[in-house]
Amino acid sequence: MRKYKIKTQFKEELEPEEILFDSEKKKEEERKGRIEIMIKNSVFSVLFALLLLMFFSLFFRTAYLIEARGEELGIEAVDNYLRVSYIEAPRGIIYSKDKTVLVENVKEKKEKVDEAGNEILSETFLRNYLEGSSCFSHLFGYINEVLPGEIEKDSYYEGGDRKGREGIEKEYEEFLRGKKGRNERVVNALGEFVVPEKIVFDPIKGNDLVLNIDSGLQKKIYETIEKKVPDKNASAVAINPQNGKVLAMVSFPSYDNNLISEKYVEYSNDPRKPFLNRALSGKYPSGSVIKPLIAAAGLEENIITPETKINCKGRILMPNPYGLPESKKDWKTHGITDLNKAIAESCNIYFFVVGGGGYQDIYGSEIEGLGSKKIKEYLDLFYIEDELGIDIPGEKAGFVPTKEWFDKERKEREYFEKRNWSIADIYDTSIGQGFFQSTPLHMASALSAIANGGKVYQPQIVDKITDIGGKTIEDFQPKILEENFIGEENIEAVREGMRECVLSSSGSCRQLQGLPVSSAGKTGTAETEGDKEPHAWFVSFAPYENPKILLLVMVEYGGGGSKVAAPIAKEVLEWQYSR
Repeated sequence: MRKYKIKTQFKEELEPEEILFDSEKKKEEERKGRIEIMIKNSVFSVLFALLLLMFFSLFFRTAYLIEARGEELGIEAVDNYLRVSYIEAPRGIIYSKDKTVLVENVKEKKEKVDEAGNEILSETFLRNYLEGSSCFSHLFGYINEVLPGEIEKDSYYEGGDRKGREGIEKEYEEFLRGKKGRNERVVNALGEFVVPEKIVFDPIKGNDLVLNIDSGLQKKIYETIEKKVPDKNASAVAINPQNGKVLAMVSFPSYDNNLISEKYVEYSNDPRKPFLNRALSGKYPSGSVIKPLIAAAGLEENIITPETKINCKGRILMPNPYGLPESKKDWKTHGITDLNKAIAESCNIYFFVVGGGGYQDIYGSEIEGLGSKKIKEYLDLFYIEDELGIDIPGEKAGFVPTKEWFDKERKEREYFEKRNWSIADIYDTSIGQGFFQSTPLHMASALSAIANGGKVYQPQIVDKITDIGGKTIEDFQPKILEENFIGEENIEAVREGMRECVLSSSGSCRQLQGLPVSSAGKTGTAETEGDKEPHAWFVSFAPYENPKILLLVMVEYGGGGSKVAAPIAKEVLEWQYSR
């Protein structure tokens, strides 16, 4: 065989075998420098599991996207040929306690044309308040169109819907509004209706409300206030003291809730504030109608007994660390006065002593007095400073001042009183004056506890809720907020004093003597700021032996309670027990 030689640039000749030999030798040397490591089976298992996980993740994600997109496309397809609309439900009817219809619905046709030119006919229901502005407006409230923010918060509503505002309409909105119906219409590519509508389900009328309100009594109170004090602002509350059921609640002046959309601005700008529910939200010094509560506290704390007598000389001296003693006057000189006489004649000096002490009885024994802390403690038990939980919105609580509050206010408020807290402030609180405030509702509720023997009930306007078939959904039972904090014998002693207010020839409630039933009462004349007339208060309950009604009347800047508020109550109670 012929051999070939390869010439290099160095003029050396190499045999081909030499080249191959050198190449193999070099590779062998490279292999000797390597370290071989065996891959374990577990590594392959982990890698396989990861690959498998990635595969299934991609698979399920793809399936999910296909399903979701398919559903979206399905909805879009349905929307392309089907138009869905909701049918308004009529609101529930509102009845008085004797099932007289107070609020109903009036059906009205409405028509609109959509973007595709379709004529859409539907029914809407307008609220008809049968008594108009006469007396019920603050109880019922009104309805008007929902706001965009309300639509976002509650999927029930859509643009153009109406909902309850104020009063019962607002508080019981979810019961009254019912359930909407649903209908469907097939449209063509242009959005035009091509087949008649198909009602998927009909609307369901809202639940009805049966109130504790006596419609006749409510109207009588309003009409009597309107007749006797037409130029005054006033309020009245009637409660069944045995269970807390609200028989009537009147605020005067009022507004016509049938005309709310047309007259809203006019009502809002009226200086007499017709939207304000004075019985529920008005806060006033109560005057002497607070005295039965102070008397109950004084008896319970053994500050006095029913037989405790003081000699009312028409004024009381108060210590003055900066000079001569100052005096605080009564409205008249009452002479020797026990509890019955103190309540009947509304003796301020007697209650100054019960509240603040600083006086001796006719035997020379010093009377300590409750003091502001004890007064607050007992008035809080009567719920003066706490919300009672009545079932309409807008309730305000009263206020009982103390030295601690006074000192804090004086420190924090530049224009507050520059003087120190004194015994005069305790005296004022003891007769419902000074910084003390209460709403008519709170005072009526507290005094109901005197009438019924010592139980503070939650006031309740709605008696029960019924469905479209008349079945009771919810029956509201009386709820006791507080009890057993005044002994029975002490409550009875206060009741006797309020009875004496009617029976005594010098009693401030004696004009009730001609009523067809026995009664008890208390007047109140609360001084106001500046030279304005005092607020006139009057409270009475009847029959005395087993009260079924407590009626409280308050006239803003009305004058004397016995001259202004008592005649209103008398006329109403005469009507109540003569019908």
